[in-house]
Amino acid sequence: DATFALHPALVQSAALYKSGEALFAHAVASPYRDRSHFDGQNVLETGGAEAYAVRDGWLNRLLSLLPAGDARAMAIAAAIPLALRGTSDVASYAPSNLPQASDDLLERVSMMYGDDAQLHGLWHQALATRLLTGDLSADNGRNAAATGDLCARLIAPADGARIAMVETGGWDTHAGQRQRLAAQLRGLDAMVGAIRAGLGAEWANTMVLVATEFG
Repeated sequence: DATFALHPALVQSAALYKSGEALFAHAVASPYRDRSHFDGQNVLETGGAEAYAVRDGWLNRLLSLLPAGDARAMAIAAAIPLALRGTSDVASYAPSNLPQASDDLLERVSMMYGDDAQLHGLWHQALATRLLTGDLSADNGRNAAATGDLCARLIAPADGARIAMVETGGWDTHAGQRQRLAAQLRGLDAMVGAIRAGLGAEWANTMVLVATEFG
């Protein structure tokens, strides 16, 4: 309208909004009013009234309210984010910290596993997780799309995760914001689009929440 608009990089998000599949909450904030990003993030992920007032994450507490057979959560991050920490068990999925293999080696292994019914899928998934270490803007957003595709494949099966959380960086843009923010948003848009495409019919039964402690 005359007040709010979507960034031009959010092409797929705009289409979701037009089809009634996306909503945007303007001027919504936590109770935190000081200037520390770390404290603000703590409030956002714990759901507490102030920083460090609560020890566990709000998504972990949500797990405890689900039926026991459905209380499955997955963190797509190098470490489990605070929002998913607590008494309920949570799995994590991220690349190894071992030195990066060369592209030539990866291509050779891909060829070796190409006709293997069991290992081909696992290897493809491993290559996808290799892309999770960068920010959303890397590789023109293609790594973000791979992350979204991986997220969808982890939650789509009947025995998959009921809750998945993807943690991304690169949003603290103090300079060059026109280019950097456009790249970040393009990646975010690609991730959401890949989740939608990967879930198929289950998209209608799924909520995707994008949240940040930035003002």
